Amino acid sequence: MKIYVALDEEKCFNPYASILIKRLREIDSTLEIRSGISIFWDEEIFTYGIIHIHWPDLLLKNTSRTPDELRERLCELKKKGVKIVATCHNFVPHFAKFSWQTEAYSIIYKACDLTLHMGNVSLEKFRGEYPNCRHEILQHHIYDDRYTEHYSKLDALKKFKLSSSYRYILCLGAFRDKKERTLILGLRDFLKANSFKILAPSFSIPARPLGIRSTLKFIKNRIEAFFLNHKYNVINFSRIVDDQEIPLLGAAADFVLIQRTDILNSGNLPLGFYLKKVVVGPNTGNVGDFLKQTGNPVFDTANLSTLPLSLKAGMKLAQSNYGDNNYLFAIKNLGSKEIALQLLKLYKEL
Repeated sequence: MKIYVALDEEKCFNPYASILIKRLREIDSTLEIRSGISIFWDEEIFTYGIIHIHWPDLLLKNTSRTPDELRERLCELKKKGVKIVATCHNFVPHFAKFSWQTEAYSIIYKACDLTLHMGNVSLEKFRGEYPNCRHEILQHHIYDDRYTEHYSKLDALKKFKLSSSYRYILCLGAFRDKKERTLILGLRDFLKANSFKILAPSFSIPARPLGIRSTLKFIKNRIEAFFLNHKYNVINFSRIVDDQEIPLLGAAADFVLIQRTDILNSGNLPLGFYLKKVVVGPNTGNVGDFLKQTGNPVFDTANLSTLPLSLKAGMKLAQSNYGDNNYLFAIKNLGSKEIALQLLKLYKEL
């Protein structure tokens, strides 16, 4: 079986697909799996039986190709009997600046023979919008090929020079817009009254100081980080977190908060489970459904007065070691090998 995955593994911002590729190769060494955007536009692409697309706009990014050319290419492939598979990570791309990015998503989803969903919310929506496509659930796997180190809470607090007088809520990932920052800053009184601090290492990420302007911006960001901590109880590292720091942050935190206000899926959900943490998140998309099904607290993004109550519920669950239940659930149901086996079965059925 020849499978093409439409991304450049070395440049891809998200390791989700690369982990699945690795697991598929381990499960069946006879599989021919290739990735790399240029292949999609070469004649070689017609030798593959399955094309799996994760983020549709990557097929046009940094190329001179147009949405019409993408649509035409897919038609040619389908005429040759090639099967088109997509994983619905989101309905439209994050941070889309150009219309072609959003259009690419629509083109791919319309052409699919099989669309994979991480929950029922997107599955039911797409069944209505794309009835000629097969829709199946394939949960987001845990990152069990990494983050294997284990640390004590005390060691983690020492590493980041954090006081043991506070309880810590971890918010991973870049903050995508002002609404997400406002959500956190709006918790100031609650955090101070309950001796909480929020670990938001990527709350804001300044450009690397190269010229005078960027240097001044970097210094301004560091000053803002100081006031964030002292005024809002929000700790900002002002940078992307290194992979080796993830288990340390997990050990330092009492539980995880997904700070998104508009979200379909989140890799931080299974990651939080894998770190043995309770996860609090928005009652939106597949994230809200999954959290409720597993007994983790949710908040209403249309009524943020529910957020402090959810955080209190999260702390109570954390104190009862509910994070261990999440970990056991993840190991049993969300292991990358198990998810890859399910994916291979679906490929074979195509």
